[in-house]
Amino acid sequence: MKKILFLSVLISMIIILPALPAAAGALTLGAKASVYNPPEEGADPSLMYGFFLDYEINKFLHARADASYTSYAASGHNYTLMPITIGLIAHFLPDAPIDPYLGGGIGYYSSTFDGSETSHTGAQAQAGLNFHIGAFSAALEVSYIVPDLDHSDIASVSWGGWASGTAYMYVPF
Repeated sequence: MKKILFLSVLISMIIILPALPAAAGALTLGAKASVYNPPEEGADPSLMYGFFLDYEINKFLHARADASYTSYAASGHNYTLMPITIGLIAHFLPDAPIDPYLGGGIGYYSSTFDGSETSHTGAQAQAGLNFHIGAFSAALEVSYIVPDLDHSDIASVSWGGWASGTAYMYVPF
């Protein structure tokens, strides 16, 4: 079921994105860091860090792909989590210096428990404030993360921020 959902979203993005009007868009590479609050009993918050690519479909809608990593201990066990996700971000005031946004997406979530690796299809939702300073952007963001859609009752939250620079280039979709 989760593979079907992941493939459905991926195929939908492949079909929808080329149908949008072609225009020069901004492709952004950024780095991010946040505090991850693990769902496991007895776990302390840990640092989650990663990078992302953001493509401006239009000034209100962006597509984002990102990869992150965190490791932590809980009740004498060691855990890691590495999500690789794709999603859409809706910007509400894209021309303002402070731009609130909401987004969400799905992805591949690789995790380990005491060295034993598993992978799942997961999902996340984001809310944030983007601060525009010329070609530089920074944001404060909160993410709600469900690392395994088969166990949607197990979720976590991360909060933090990111920074990026923008290069404008023509991308044909």
